[in-house]
Amino acid sequence: MMHRATVLLILLGSIGVVNALDGNFTDDTMNQETEEKAIVFKKSMTTDRRNALRSYELASFICCPLCYLFNLVSIVVFIRMWRQSRTPVLLALIALCIADPLATIINADYLIWATTEWSPMQNTDAGCKTINWLATVAHDCSNALCLLIAIERFVAVFFPHKVDKLVTKVTTTVAIVTIFVVYAGLEGYRFVIFTHMSMWDTDFCSRDSDHLDLGRQMSIGVTESLGFLINWFGLTVCYALIIGRLFIWKQKSKQTGQAPFTLMLLCMSVFSLGCNIMRIVNAIILMESGTSYINNYDRYINSSILLLVGHSFNFVFYALMGKKFRQNLVQCCTESNEYDMHKESKVTEA
Repeated sequence: MMHRATVLLILLGSIGVVNALDGNFTDDTMNQETEEKAIVFKKSMTTDRRNALRSYELASFICCPLCYLFNLVSIVVFIRMWRQSRTPVLLALIALCIADPLATIINADYLIWATTEWSPMQNTDAGCKTINWLATVAHDCSNALCLLIAIERFVAVFFPHKVDKLVTKVTTTVAIVTIFVVYAGLEGYRFVIFTHMSMWDTDFCSRDSDHLDLGRQMSIGVTESLGFLINWFGLTVCYALIIGRLFIWKQKSKQTGQAPFTLMLLCMSVFSLGCNIMRIVNAIILMESGTSYINNYDRYINSSILLLVGHSFNFVFYALMGKKFRQNLVQCCTESNEYDMHKESKVTEA
């Protein structure tokens, strides 16, 4: 177990839970004194790592299946709603339901690796580069799509008579494609930074020791800043203005046409931002320390668990606060039951 915990420590640096701990163990110029310090460090942190990793594995075991199930159901319902109303924002919601599961494939890969000691990301170079890149792109796109939805709601609330001209199927589709293309390009550096490595007879995915500083700078500049902070700031501004306008509407009249749907998306976005808030703390600590080394495993494990939860449970807000979503969900279930009963009836008659 000690051996496994030591290897898992290195693994965390490559899966987004811990950023670049691997530099402690892969520096070719490490002398004897540094090796002794590393041994003491590893022994002192074994218990904390083990407990944190157990929480991470349990969260992945629970949340990953729910994430894939909930987002799949949401896609089916939103497609049904799209066929009925052709509302452009539904396209962004469908894209969000695709991005969220993709953002958790690292968690699923880790769960496979922890169970079988083999996974595509940890045991193959192509998987190491591709899965890391795809999951990060999906996570960035998830944040950007939340901002796109907030902008659509802003236009719908402030310019209700022009929303059909300003927000169309074409403009929304172009925006979604642009988001995916831009972040796919920006995160392309991960194909250079991350590589398959082998240490202590164990394969794992990690940052290349020659690119530790570059990887840290790119991660803070692209993933944390462009992928999260800017989107987070835009979301905050949009929904702050929307809340102010809805409050004025409530005071002056009973006009609430946009309110229920907007409030549903507002609650969903606040929940998502809350799950991402620890990323800000982590980024600030890394920028202030001037290093890529991390010594608080619980904080980074908890941050990763919160991110996983944020990608998994948007369905709850759709179901609890979206009346049309609930109606279409019930209709989908009813039609499925009727189809099964009809199929069984045919089999009985035969």
